[in-house]
This record gives sequence, structure tokens and C-alpha cells, in this order.
Amino acid sequence: MNFAFQNVTAEPFQIDPFPPLIQISHQDEVWRSFPPGEAVKTLEPDEVVTYTLTWDQSDEQGQQVPYGNYYIKLGYIKLGDRTMSLSLSGTRQFLILPAQGVIEKTIEMNESRTVDRITITLKRVELTTAGMKVYAFNTPPDYYLSERPQPPPPEFMKLHAEAEYSLDGGSWQKAGPSGIGFLEDGMKHSWKHLAPVLKGTKEITLVITKLGDWEGPWEFRIPLE
Repeated sequence: MNFAFQNVTAEPFQIDPFPPLIQISHQDEVWRSFPPGEAVKTLEPDEVVTYTLTWDQSDEQGQQVPYGNYYIKLGYIKLGDRTMSLSLSGTRQFLILPAQGVIEKTIEMNESRTVDRITITLKRVELTTAGMKVYAFNTPPDYYLSERPQPPPPEFMKLHAEAEYSLDGGSWQKAGPSGIGFLEDGMKHSWKHLAPVLKGTKEITLVITKLGDWEGPWEFRIPLE
């Protein structure tokens, strides 16, 4: 991994320590930390200094980390008697694929579940090497769409759906809140940054646990064979 640190201020700037702490996380858990260096780099305005980090995909115990999406975070540096964080631009996420490969297919579902008069329809699941994407739809009670170009009413802007899923009855993984879009007859929900699905997986269980203030669960079983 190649890092480029640029001084975007009009004055000389110190990076202390250099390199800063670098952490690699997956599913909100830090799997590997690389301690900060002991050097101090002074950069003139617009000057760039680079640093290359090699990671063998092992965790703190030396074991291969699981496949999925990983994120990079930088630690703090000193700024006089204060500390500050460095902002990352460009790629902050990368994907580790399993050696045995992943499933690549699109599954049209169009299945609906109703809980306490709230109906959610699972429309489609897309499986690629880049990850899994899930698309759903529902029409909230008293739904209406303001005339364009006015935005949707504020009460509908809060109706994200929370979901989690498991593969072949294994451990549950959080899908997080849905991205939302608005149609004349209801709302689109999507989860687009999920890990790819390992080859040989026979079924995905998706549970939408919450929609705004409405509690589920709305459960869907997605056969892959």
C-alpha cells in the first residue's frame, strides 16, 4: 500500500511521528495495527512525501484474515501541544477475495413479507467479485411524494432499513442501514457494500430488523442453487 502525504498549507508542516499509526479494520474491528515510526518529517508547502506499507494479510496473531472489505485508518500526529488526525483522500477500502472464488450471479426475488401491516418486498440480489448488493422496496403508511423539484417530506428521509444476513446458517453479519430512493409509489432500499459470497454457499438468510421506528423481523431466504 502506497501512501502519499502532502502539505496543503502555506507554511512548513511537521508529520510527527512519521509514519503515523496505520490500522486495518474489517466489520468495525481492527485486525492489524502497524505502530508509528520514530521519525519526524517536515514538509514545505505543496511538498509530498511517500511511504510504502507491505501487509501479508495476517492478523495480530499471524493468522490469515477472513475475506471481505477492509478499511484503512491513520492515527494521530502531534501539532504543538495538541494532536490532530490526517484526512485520507482516494482509496480507503480494499477487498480481499477468498482463494476458492466467489459466486457471480443475479437472483430476481420479488418476494414480500408483512409484519404489523408493514410490507417489504425483496426485489433482487446481485453477487459479483466486488461484493453483494441487495435491493428492496416498500410503501410506508400515508406515503406521498412532494412535487418535484421539492425533496421528499422529512419524515420519509429517516426511513432507512436496518438489515443483517448469514450464509448457510453461519454467524450474522450486519448489512447496516439501507440507502434510500423515492418513487411515486414507494421507497427503494439498497445495501451495496457487502462482502462477496463464497463459492459453495447454498443459501443466504437476510433479515430486515427495523424500518424507521417499525420493528421486524422481515426474513427472506435466498437459495443459490
